[in-house]
Amino acid sequence: MTAGRNVRACAAVAVCAAWVQACTTLRIPARAPEFAAAELVRATVEDITLEARAIQGTTANHDLFDDDLPEIGIGAVWVSIRNARTEPIDLGSVQWAVALGDRQNPALRRDNLLKRFYKGRKIRMYSMRAHEDAQAALDRALFRATTVAPGGTAAGFVFFKTEPARAASWARGGTLVVRGMGVGEGRRIDIPVRLAEGAAEHARP
Repeated sequence: MTAGRNVRACAAVAVCAAWVQACTTLRIPARAPEFAAAELVRATVEDITLEARAIQGTTANHDLFDDDLPEIGIGAVWVSIRNARTEPIDLGSVQWAVALGDRQNPALRRDNLLKRFYKGRKIRMYSMRAHEDAQAALDRALFRATTVAPGGTAAGFVFFKTEPARAASWARGGTLVVRGMGVGEGRRIDIPVRLAEGAAEHARP
């Protein structure tokens, strides 16, 4: 192979590698998004407050994730849980869902979320570095708290399996439910909150 062909081949490999890296990375905000109080919905049960904001609309999704995730059946909700009780609350076995009529849209775990992203974008090749970077970013951004101390707050994203046909307003009419919060003496409670009807046009990462 001539030197010119070697250069062209190396250039092609470099371009291909860059394309794979760019096209397969699910971008996750490096820091927590900011929402005004009026943009959040909230519900309080037994001195525990759940706040939430469904990320709806193409612009809001691109602002945060550089992708229209509902288009491929992934819905994101920013959530926070504030504990105003005098004892910790146990979140170790909670389950999240978005209820839409009779349908329960379950939360996606990290690896299932990435699999759904790759499948939705028809990605069959990706670099391990891009994949590991996305895993690490999700570990930082997902709601992963297993307990909240008295007076404390825990926050993060929860992602849900959704229907691509409802992409423009996937959470409209939906209710976010967190089930199985431990509040002492073996008791567990659920908190539902109705998600906002309107789509957020912008999100501030």
